[in-house]
Amino acid sequence: MLACLSGEIGLTLNNLINVIFFNQIRLEIYLFVNVFSVGIFGGSGVMFLAILNYMCDITTSENRTHRMGFVNLSTFASMPLALSVSGIILSYGGYYAIFIPALVLHLINLFYLIFYIFDTARTEEHKKHDGKGVIHFLRTFFNFGTVKEIFAIVWKKTENNRRKTLLILIGTITFVYGPFIGEMTTLYMATRYRFNWDEVQFSLFQTYNFLISVT
Repeated sequence: MLACLSGEIGLTLNNLINVIFFNQIRLEIYLFVNVFSVGIFGGSGVMFLAILNYMCDITTSENRTHRMGFVNLSTFASMPLALSVSGIILSYGGYYAIFIPALVLHLINLFYLIFYIFDTARTEEHKKHDGKGVIHFLRTFFNFGTVKEIFAIVWKKTENNRRKTLLILIGTITFVYGPFIGEMTTLYMATRYRFNWDEVQFSLFQTYNFLISVT
């Protein structure tokens, strides 16, 4: 989780630096640093996956379900609140009011993660990489054979038709989240162009849209 959070901090710092030096830094450099940070350290999706894995490690089969539910509830309950206030903050405070609080919250999370969250017991698979140096770490980290193993797991024959279930889940996620993510990338510009909305109107629309979709 430290790696994912470090990537988010780097992403926020890059955004803040580009706001300060808006006319000096080229757009290509800004995009490269953002993509590099997310690609190497992982973004919010990898962070959420790390949180769920950690919850699986520290919980038992009796209390795992409601703890997982609490994590998901906290995540999705924060979305309408953030959507409703984001446009107002941007309109009255500018980009500094967006990125500085985000950076402060990330740093608080980082210190909390370092001093209060501890890794679970390491397995033998983890211990076999100890003391082998930076070259071994980089070779393991950038091992393209891992990508091959991921695709092999998807097509591997398993009992009780688990492969078919996994493929159905992947297809469902693609068709459910694909249009949603694609819409999010263009919806703001489309509404600004078609309806001449400002940031506050768009944030209120997004909040209403999200609440209707959930209910």
